Amino acid sequence: MMGLKRMIRLLMGFFKDVKDWSEEPEETNAIQPKIEQKMHLEQEKTWPKEVHSIWDYLRIRENTQAHHLASIIGFEWIEMLEIRRRVKEQFGMEYQNERSLYPYIKTFTDCGLFESTDIGGKRKWRKRNILITVQLEKAQATEKPIETKEKQAETKKQEGEKNS
Repeated sequence: MMGLKRMIRLLMGFFKDVKDWSEEPEETNAIQPKIEQKMHLEQEKTWPKEVHSIWDYLRIRENTQAHHLASIIGFEWIEMLEIRRRVKEQFGMEYQNERSLYPYIKTFTDCGLFESTDIGGKRKWRKRNILITVQLEKAQATEKPIETKEKQAETKKQEGEKNS
């Protein structure tokens, strides 16, 4: 009987602690303005950013199977039959053996550039949309490139005058 009373007291004590915790005033109201102020300061410190896709920078040798795959496969899921049809339509080429494309697809997939799925026994692939952010320098963000070249030319001219 003593063990039962002890367990009931323990449970009641737990519920009392929960009640006390729930009646405490929330501190988030005091913290929220500080967080917003900190975020505002961080935004002022950061330089402007540009977002680009990695596919804008990849250059694959033309008229290769890798080039055909990168050109044909988009960001939607596509099967091998559709890949072969698009290659024939866009490049006027037909592969005798579709298995020759698999090593290139596998390489792109292993590098993380393509995603693959195998649903219902049919394989499908698509490009991964990998975004990169380029952080600009403050001077580069505010000045035009032509103006910076002109300034560089002026400083070189002034240095040439000092040397002579």
